[in-house]
Amino acid sequence: MAIWELERRWNITRYLVYYLVENLVPPELIPGKDIVDFSAGLGDLSLYMAGQQPKSIMATAPDDSPAPAQLSANPHITYLPNLPAIDIAERFAAESVDLFVARMVFQFPTDEEHRIDVDGMLEQIHRVLRPGGRLIVASHQYTELDPEIKSNWPEPLDS
Repeated sequence: MAIWELERRWNITRYLVYYLVENLVPPELIPGKDIVDFSAGLGDLSLYMAGQQPKSIMATAPDDSPAPAQLSANPHITYLPNLPAIDIAERFAAESVDLFVARMVFQFPTDEEHRIDVDGMLEQIHRVLRPGGRLIVASHQYTELDPEIKSNWPEPLDS
């Protein structure tokens, strides 16, 4: 996972920006597919997809950070560090991916000193998708904390 991910207060932010993975990638899209979980972060989406019988899963990171322990322990997931968006078409063969999932990355296309815009990211991804392949993109859904969660939170939310 990227260094900036380690600095987040995940006990708070996971509720705000992540959601049920099966709502993002329906299980019927996964069996027998070659999948890229682009900038996989903590790896929860990769783990979910690995349980749905894909042909292969490549979980990537934009920098040289080590694979999260839960990904390293799973023999069905290949971890590819140092893969910025500008290098997608260079690192994957043309038309080699059935499902490309980009969760929480399109809002940071120029992060990590690699300059590429959203159109450039889409062009890179298009090159590696097989005919009939799918791209699933998700971005932040800004929402207020559920009042019940807010009132029962174990630590102050104002720090």
